[in-house]
Parts: sequence; structure tokens; C-alpha cells
Amino acid sequence: MVAPPDFLQILAERKAAKKIPLPLRSFTEELGALLPQELVVLGARTTMGKTAFALSWVARLAQHGVKVLYLSLEESVGALLSRLAVMIYPELNPEHLRMGDLSDQETAWAGAFANLVRDWSLTVRDDVGFRCADTEAVLTKVQPEIVFVDHIQQTHKAHGLSEYESLSAETYAWRQVALQRKIPVALLSQLNRTGESEEA
Repeated sequence: MVAPPDFLQILAERKAAKKIPLPLRSFTEELGALLPQELVVLGARTTMGKTAFALSWVARLAQHGVKVLYLSLEESVGALLSRLAVMIYPELNPEHLRMGDLSDQETAWAGAFANLVRDWSLTVRDDVGFRCADTEAVLTKVQPEIVFVDHIQQTHKAHGLSEYESLSAETYAWRQVALQRKIPVALLSQLNRTGESEEA
């Protein structure tokens, strides 16, 4: 027979745990903060700003010394860093960054951003595979305090499983990462109108 968990011990561990601030004041007022072992799904339809929202959160955390691992299954590291640069220096022209054709002033801003991000506790990777199982090495190397996965629909469909079953399996795998490594995990998820209409 398995003994029931000690609830007071659980509460004591929660009190002592490092808490990850949430990105918006309304979220903080409602939920407080993210705790170790929690899994959060950030869902929205395509082009609704999931990545921009996540990156603004990432920048805030990294600037405050939280060790962040951002796994991109869609955009390149360069594209994501360019987006972060524009968030920090809005005067930068995104198209100029994409083409690498910067004015002298833009070069100075880009250099300032490069110096800034070197001091952040941020690792961005776009080359670690398309399944949770492929990320063990980078998780072990980086030892992050929070992981972002952008986005979960880009994971490879497992052989013999439907798309829904594959996504469920990947979500479960990331839940196990959160539990075993005692860190929060944020999964970005793309919603679609078909799914919404079916649920309605």
C-alpha cells in the first residue's frame, strides 16, 4: 500500500521553491507564479502572437537571471534573436535585420543588443530534433529553470499514432520532464478554427 503524500510537506516545498514570474500582472494576480513541475500550455490560432508573447516573457525572465531554454521547432535562432532585438530596440527595422543590411545607427543598436543578450541566462536552440526524447542532452547540459517549446504541433507524428495521439504523447513526455527535473515547462500550441467549432 502506498502511503498518502504529506500535504504539509508539499506546502513547505512549494513555499521554498523558486517561483517563475508570470508575464502579465493580471496573470500574477490570478495565479501567482509558475512553480517547479508545472506544465502550462500557451494556445492561440496561427498569427495571433504566441511566439511574440513567449519571447517577451523570455526576455523578462532572462534579464532577471532565470535560466531559460527556448526550443524552437519552427523559426531559426537568428530569426528569434532578431525578434528579441526589435523588442528591446524598437527602432531597429526587422527587414534590415533579416537581410543583414543595417545603417550605422542600426549596427550600433544591434551591437548593444548582442552585448546585452550575452549576459542573459538564455539558450535558444533550433537543432535538437522534433520530439521530447531528442532533447535529453541539451536539457542535461543547460540545466534550465524553465523550458519553452515553440510549438508542440511541429513535433513528428509517432508511427502508428494519430496526430491527436502523438500530441498527447508529447505533452505527457514534457510533463514527465517537468516532474523529473522539477522545473516548469511552457508548451506553445496552435489552435485551429476547426477544433474550436467542433468543441462548440
